[in-house]
Order: sequence, then structure tokens, then C-alpha cells
Amino acid sequence: TYPNADSLIAALSHRDVDVISGVPYSDVGRLEAMSKVTVDHAGDGTEYVLRFESHPNFHLNRVVSLAIDRVALVADAVNGVGTPAAITAQPGLARRELLAEPARETSIAIPTDAVGQRVGAFVRKALAAAGWHTSIADPGTGVAAGLRLERVAADRVPADAIPLLQPDLLQAFRTDNVTGFLREPSQRSLVVFGPTVDQYSSIVAAQRPPGEQLSNAAYVIGAIVLLALCGAAYWIASRFRRRFAT
Repeated sequence: TYPNADSLIAALSHRDVDVISGVPYSDVGRLEAMSKVTVDHAGDGTEYVLRFESHPNFHLNRVVSLAIDRVALVADAVNGVGTPAAITAQPGLARRELLAEPARETSIAIPTDAVGQRVGAFVRKALAAAGWHTSIADPGTGVAAGLRLERVAADRVPADAIPLLQPDLLQAFRTDNVTGFLREPSQRSLVVFGPTVDQYSSIVAAQRPPGEQLSNAAYVIGAIVLLALCGAAYWIASRFRRRFAT
């Protein structure tokens, strides 16, 4: 086991392991700088969304959504290791439409994890730039949340939620320890880790690797035949040797 990300990355660097996953987003630059290491990332199945706690207001949803630059959010909050929601930001339009709203201030509930805090800080800054000022909701003081930032399963996003980004798992693997039938990767490819038991049981190899077509019994029979041939060759050689000596 490895107690922290530094020791895990060191193990990859020293070739103690070939693949690591779940490394902090801030280490992506350090991994990309390593020789003979390929960095990859794949969705972890979750998504950060914004949601109004009160009655859904589709107009406000649209305006708040337009105020947030998802591409910049992914770069800022998770060092680019994520997928932004496919919504083009239009801060100028959001600012003009928010001017017509009677109330342009609300409280927002933000997750306590590090990534949630960074996402929340970016969202508050983007909304403030559009003219919508927010304060942090604190249940301890009785301040209820008007907006809520939360992390939900990507396939269970509420219909009234404003999608922001899907964070990815940061992964890295060595390309100098590929042996046997595998070729060294020549381009970026999607690598999927951690299938469920049901998914794993349904996985079928597209092509059996060389050396796996034969069963163990076939190899045993082949070894016996090879030993028999060697024994016969030795017997014949010994006969010729005795005849020559005589």
C-alpha cells in the first residue's frame, strides 16, 4: 500500500508498479513530465450541478447557466482532468438579463470537499461578474440555501439542475514495460478501469493473444513428445558411438 500520492507516483517512477489511478488532479503536470509514462483520465461517473432549492425557475436556470464558463471551470477546479458540460457561456447576455431580475442576491450551499470548494468559488466569482451576488449558506446560522452545488451520479442528474462538469479519475501507466503480444501505444486511447462484477463476467477478448490458443494439457503433451525425441536421438547417437569405438 502507498500512504499518499507522492509515494504512489514514486512507485510508478521507479517501475515498482505499471499503472496508478485516482491521483490528485494537481499532480497531472508532474505525471505528464515523467519519461515513458502516458497520462490518461476517464469519467468517474459523477457530475457537479447547480440547483435552485426553491421552486424551479427555468429563466433563472438559463441565465445562471449562461454566466458560467465550463471550460475555464474544468481548467481551474480540476486542472483540466474532467469534461465540461456542453453549454457555451455568454456572460454578457447573462448580465443583461439579470439586470431585469428584482432580486439578484442569494445564498449558496457548497460541498466541503476540496474539489467542491474550488468549483463553488469559481461559480460564485462567475455569478458575481454577471451581477448575481451570493453568500455562503450555513445551516448552523439558520441561513437557508437558495442555490445548491452538489455532486450527483452522472446518470441521475435532476431535470431542473444546471450541469457544470464531470470530474475524471487521473490515471497513468508506463509504456516501457509492455511485453509479449502488446505493442507500445502510439496514440492516446481510452483505458477503462474497475468494471462491475456483472460487466467483468461479460467481457470477451476480441482476439486471443498468441500463446493462449493451446491448453496446458497440449503443452504437457508437447513436452513429453519433445523429451521422447531427445531420448531417441541420444539412443541413436550412443549406438553410433559404440559401433565406432568397436
